[in-house]
Amino acid sequence: MKILMICKYPPIQGGVSADAYWTAQLFSELGHEVQVITNAPEVEEEYKIQLNEDDEKLLTGYRLPKSIIVHSSHIDKSHVFIPQNNPSISKLVGIGLKVIEDIKPDLIWSYYVEPYGVVALMLSKLTGIPYTIRHAGSDLGRLMLTDQLKPLYYEVFRNAALVLTNPSHFPKFKEMGVNEKKMIQYVSVRVPADVFYLKPMPTEKNFTVGIYGKSGNAKGSLELIRAMSLLKNENFPITLKALWGGQFLSKVRQEIEVLDVADSVLVQNYIPHWKVPDFIWSCHLVLFLENNFSISFHGPGVPIESLCCGRPVLTTEEIEKKRPDILRKGENCIIIPSSPLNPENIAMALKEAYAKISIGWPKTEWPDSGFIGVRTRKEITRLLAQIQAIIP
Repeated sequence: MKILMICKYPPIQGGVSADAYWTAQLFSELGHEVQVITNAPEVEEEYKIQLNEDDEKLLTGYRLPKSIIVHSSHIDKSHVFIPQNNPSISKLVGIGLKVIEDIKPDLIWSYYVEPYGVVALMLSKLTGIPYTIRHAGSDLGRLMLTDQLKPLYYEVFRNAALVLTNPSHFPKFKEMGVNEKKMIQYVSVRVPADVFYLKPMPTEKNFTVGIYGKSGNAKGSLELIRAMSLLKNENFPITLKALWGGQFLSKVRQEIEVLDVADSVLVQNYIPHWKVPDFIWSCHLVLFLENNFSISFHGPGVPIESLCCGRPVLTTEEIEKKRPDILRKGENCIIIPSSPLNPENIAMALKEAYAKISIGWPKTEWPDSGFIGVRTRKEITRLLAQIQAIIP
């Protein structure tokens, strides 16, 4: 099948971009012809992964070099009009029309409604190519709640050949007027088995913990820095490695300077999705401190990435409730209160983790990325068979 993907993609940071990237690789490895349309190079610097020359090559194929063609929009200074804005949708539709004319794809696969689902709707209406739409938490939990966006977003879902979602959202889509036969369980391709796998703990004696992703109030960034200050005052041997970005990062850096913890808190930029396992393996423990997040059904991938690499997780009660399928308190994770999230609890939990890891914790090797990889491949194959069955 010829699949045209319209989605986030590296160098955009985050789970949606990672999932789209690994999905494209899997589609290609299953024998499908894959082309990607994205505006990823235009992403704001605060959310951009730094790619070197070798990383750039992997955009077109992680295991199969040059197996994927990526079409990217770019900033053009001649796009001047009043009121001024970035004509992202127009550019992506324009690129899409040319690609569709050249390759005549069987399917448009879109992920994230704004702008990619909207672009898929427009291209489908203009060319007759069916499209699928997979949404993220922010699509339903924030953007679609606004009166200006809701009518168009409804049309994106109603007109899709298939809506890829969690079954818990089926009633919501039924209320929108989406045919129940068009709703299908999405398949996440977040932890490929040959990339995220178990490795022994680092041999360094110094306790090294890691955190990665966007910084922010809802991510517990400042509370973690304050916890590191408490531990420094106790002469507790610990190093925090943080792959942080976002508009909040300036506040975090300021807090690091004020509390004088720069010697034990090492902040670096985002790294490519395929290098995340190397970062996890370099740590004894990974933190994920999301708390009071505005979207209640947001499904973060950091905990499963960490566990598949053999590292325990220090996280919040909020995340424990969201990921009961993988988090086992005391076995592979330490759970702290999320409301309020306070530095004292984080510091105490880090000392607990250090003591447990020193005597061989965690014993469990679950979940296993190999099993997840096999299951994902089978589910994607089955999903594509369902899609092929409805393509005219």
